[in-house]
Amino acid sequence: MEKYYKDILVEGIKRKNDAQSNSVKSFFSKKIKTDLQSVSPADQKVGEARLVKWIAESLRPFSIVEDEGFKDFAEFLCNVNGRFVIPSRFKLRKDLSKISSLTTSKMREMMKKDMKYFSASTDIWSSRRINSFMALTLQKMAMR
Repeated sequence: MEKYYKDILVEGIKRKNDAQSNSVKSFFSKKIKTDLQSVSPADQKVGEARLVKWIAESLRPFSIVEDEGFKDFAEFLCNVNGRFVIPSRFKLRKDLSKISSLTTSKMREMMKKDMKYFSASTDIWSSRRINSFMALTLQKMAMR
């Protein structure tokens, strides 16, 4: 094929290289990295709290902050609206653990104070990969 269509192949490779160098993604990724500024510590904490809340509510893995598509999107948003720095998944795990402990203690206080009667149910199952799970559900009985 190279013997007969060498000029067409060379032209195609040249067009491909030109397209890659002038692509929108390469232009914006260079611009975004040069325009980023630092964020105030208070805004950083608010952003991290919102990110932890989103990860917990939507059942996302902590490693989502290392995904290239997520980073590109977040960096674009930072360039447009703010200067938020994405924390590592280890920091997110630590923050979520703190929030979980706080929620657990609040639930215990509420249960001691408000729950006189309750019903409990359990469920145990395993995934297709043989991961075991157990759930405990408490339902509060209200007196009206």
